[in-house]
Amino acid sequence: RPNKALKVAADMEDWGRVIEVVREHKDTLYTRDYPTTMGDQILARVPEELLEEEPQLLRLRSMHHQFAAPRDTPVPASEFTVDEDGGTDPAQLVMRAIELRVDGRFTESAQLCDRLVASQRLDPETPPDDQRDALAFAQVHLGASYLLAGRDTDAISILRRAFRTAQDGSFIRRDAAGKLALAYIMLGRPGDAERWREEELRYPALPSATEALVRPAGDVAAALLALERLDLDGAGDILDDLGPPDDREEFWGFILYARALLALLRGTPAEGVRSLRTEMLRFTTMRDHGAIVGPLLDAVAADLRLACGDPEGASELVGASTHPLTAPTRARTLLLNDEPAAAAALCRQALADLRVTTRDAVELDLVAAAAAVACDDPEAGASYLRSAVSVAET
Repeated sequence: RPNKALKVAADMEDWGRVIEVVREHKDTLYTRDYPTTMGDQILARVPEELLEEEPQLLRLRSMHHQFAAPRDTPVPASEFTVDEDGGTDPAQLVMRAIELRVDGRFTESAQLCDRLVASQRLDPETPPDDQRDALAFAQVHLGASYLLAGRDTDAISILRRAFRTAQDGSFIRRDAAGKLALAYIMLGRPGDAERWREEELRYPALPSATEALVRPAGDVAAALLALERLDLDGAGDILDDLGPPDDREEFWGFILYARALLALLRGTPAEGVRSLRTEMLRFTTMRDHGAIVGPLLDAVAADLRLACGDPEGASELVGASTHPLTAPTRARTLLLNDEPAAAAALCRQALADLRVTTRDAVELDLVAAAAAVACDDPEAGASYLRSAVSVAET
């Protein structure tokens, strides 16, 4: 029972035994009893000079310090420089990917995840039972890195592996299910998102500190699912219960996105603009370096501007963008600026982009239909509408 041994050794301040237990059981220690072990911050209590020759334990301590600090405070600095080489050990590379992600370097984090996935070190066909949760834990972190970099398909692939790998009843399965629900709804596949949300709800609540880490992705997915059904009260209840994102919430941008969509559908776009502008000021360093929330929030902010009757303001936000996530909003902006031919051309170009999600393909078809009618081509408009229905039903 390594977790029990670790707690007893720490209470006795037997730091040599603490280091021995962590070194021997590092692959499973933090997945069997992660909520308690993380909350106790045992490694943070070990005198630093005793860990100087233990780089992996130092990295573990740094990671736990970042994740276990109060949620309403800025992210603590890593004890490692983010330029440090992660080496070749898979466990160290996973922690390195987490450090890059927490530091706001999302593209680099995802690229390191690619390296791990390609090595297949985190995906053995038949992992031993005592290593399954540790492997799944690492896979969930890779999935989170992909999600925050906007690579939903890659996130789905690794998160499904994490769910299969984790032992039945593990909190890691719940974590993977919630993140899968979010990935699927962001792709515009509500049926799949609904199934994974239902799977997530099969698992019991966790201790409060861990609940705060695991809960947001699934709750945002549930709110977006409610908005798909135009259940504005249901979405509002979920988002009110979730509350504004904590200063250290990794999925802060998705929470703000859902709140902005709710304001748009409620017909209160001016309030949505004010709230979004205020909340985003807390996360100015987390919108670049490959962060998907950059174009995602630009797009919804521009849509709020359009709903306020301010196409010029919308154009300032997304007019120069080339990201596929902003394409529907850019096309709407052109249409409302009385440039239907340009809007139609943009829709055609974006619909040919393989990066466009199912959700955005439906929106682009709808804007293209309106643009075709404005260009006095109702037959093309009807064709786009049929395409929108067809895509939405897939």
